[in-house]
Amino acid sequence: MPLFGPPNIAQLEARRDVGGLIKALAYKNSVVRIAAAEALAPLRDPLAIEPLVALLADEDSEVRRASVRALATSGGVQVVGPLVAALEDHDNDVRNTAATAVYRRLMADPDRDTRRATATALGWMRAAAAVEPLIKAITDADEGVRVAVIEALQTLGDVEAVVPLIIVLAHERARQKSTGRSSLAVERAAGQALDVLCDVGAIETLQAALDHDDADVREIAVKRLATIGSPMVADALATRLDDEDPIIRRAAARGLAEIGWQPPADEQGARFWAALGEWRRCAECGPGAISLLVSAFPRVDPLEQSDIAAALAQLGWQPSEPDTTAARTWPPAARPKPPR
Repeated sequence: MPLFGPPNIAQLEARRDVGGLIKALAYKNSVVRIAAAEALAPLRDPLAIEPLVALLADEDSEVRRASVRALATSGGVQVVGPLVAALEDHDNDVRNTAATAVYRRLMADPDRDTRRATATALGWMRAAAAVEPLIKAITDADEGVRVAVIEALQTLGDVEAVVPLIIVLAHERARQKSTGRSSLAVERAAGQALDVLCDVGAIETLQAALDHDDADVREIAVKRLATIGSPMVADALATRLDDEDPIIRRAAARGLAEIGWQPPADEQGARFWAALGEWRRCAECGPGAISLLVSAFPRVDPLEQSDIAAALAQLGWQPSEPDTTAARTWPPAARPKPPR
């Protein structure tokens, strides 16, 4: 019979014997190794971190899972890398346990350096499952964490991040407009990430942002579509020629012009020329341009009113009622003469 039995984990735990519990992590029986890891968890002793990390290579998946749970209770950035690495464990239960620990650390750890390190590690590991939690963390209160999250999303390269990144950029611009302050680092990081992500594969995702309630979001989405420079974006950009915001209409028209889009001779073509302020060209689009020209007349400067008058004259338009907005605002000298 053996002279010595297995280590008494309960006694070691009661005595808070960290050294004894660490030794027990190497015991041949996996049940003992699991119990030792679980006993070390609440003690949160820094000396136990390295031995627990070594246990992540244990042949027994339950031991690895116990090690992940124990490491998850430890603070500081030193456990971030090992926990993120455990996301790629070949055992599903270990991966799920690690995911819970990592994403809780990313979202709720009180230490901003730990949150930042977690985001960075997720990018380095190219953990595809991290896209959703990273998107949630993109609104972190700390600027450095937000930048790390954005950079990680850029590294992961998933177009799912495109709209959240646009919203972040729009939010920073809105802050600048309202308070005179914004995070240039966040703006720069978001812009660089969008430069990488906004290619042909992102067209469908960008289209989804075109209907956003926030005009700044729509504007950024339109401009990002335009930078793709493919005829495939034409239909999406054309839908914004009737946007309520004139800045967005102009951005859409400019984007269409840059890709060589030929406006049709109809109402859509008239909206294209109107968005660019090319009022005389609207006349080329036929009678369908008349209502657009008449409604635009009161909102433009006198020089543009002259161009609108010329376009309407070319189309043979005449005010039908003296009390309509167009009839009241039309310069008498520029009005088309009624037929004799």
